[in-house]
This record gives sequence, C-alpha cells and structure tokens, in this order.
Amino acid sequence: MSQKLYDQLINSPQGLNTGTLRDVILPAILGKETDEMLYWIGKDLARQYPVATTNDLVTLTQQLAFGDLTLVKKTTTSQIWRLGGPVIINRVSRDNEETSFGLECGFLAQEVEFQLNTIVEAKVNDRHHDYV
Repeated sequence: MSQKLYDQLINSPQGLNTGTLRDVILPAILGKETDEMLYWIGKDLARQYPVATTNDLVTLTQQLAFGDLTLVKKTTTSQIWRLGGPVIINRVSRDNEETSFGLECGFLAQEVEFQLNTIVEAKVNDRHHDYV
C-alpha cells in the first residue's frame, strides 16, 4: 500500500480497516472477478439484513457506511438510485475507474427484490466525482 493510499484511507469516512478490506484486500484476492463476486456478496449481505421500506433501506445503507442512498426515479419497470456522500467522494477520487461498486449494486438489488417480490438486477450507470 502506498503512502498516498494509506493517507486517503486513514482520513476517509469509512476508516482504514474497512477501506483496506473493501478496496485493497478483496480486489487482491478476487482479481478480475472482483465486481461480480462483490455483487453476489452484496446480495448475501442484504439477505442478512432484509428491510421492508425505502426509508429503512436508506437508513441501513448509511449504517453500513455504503454512502447516502437516494431514490431518484421510479417507474413500473425500473428504479434509479443515487449513492453519494463523503464515502463515495473519497472512494471515487482515489481511482475513478478501478473502484468497484459491485457490493453496493448486489445489496441494493436484493433489498429491492425483497420489497417488490420479483427478480431484480442492479448496475452502475454513471460515475461522477461525488456520486454513482
């Protein structure tokens, strides 16, 4: 780990321990499969913490230090969510294209699946400097 990465993680909202595990160790273990494996881990995590409402989902997402979740748009066939806040700003600013949000996508997909009682998939559509 470089000094720059250490400095960023130690001062990040997610902290050194979580940041190292999430953005250094897991990608080192999972390699090219990081995004896909984290997606399924996120789905499994959501099964441990099922929520019944959008408000509960927003609260749980913050408690898990994933970021600030907002429902932007909802239609009968799709939903657009925005994940932002200091955690996301910090993670995206480190290495925009390399940062995986598979865990958050899988988690969100499973939680929405519980609420809608139908199969749901999630993906990152846009990456910005302060939200995904």
